[in-house]
Amino acid sequence: MKTFNNLSYLYLCLTNILVNVSRLLTNALNAPYALADEAGLVEPSNNSVRKKTRKVD
Repeated sequence: MKTFNNLSYLYLCLTNILVNVSRLLTNALNAPYALADEAGLVEPSNNSVRKKTRKVD
């Protein structure tokens, strides 16, 4: 039973590390686009959130 507990703990640790690494990679790859968008250098795409919001009079 102790071996099973150790293996399940190891599995949880490894999946946690993989999730965190993938999040870091995603953030690192998207950062230039997000910064350019904030600076107004990028035209909003058709599926952008800004285009879908309607102005209310």
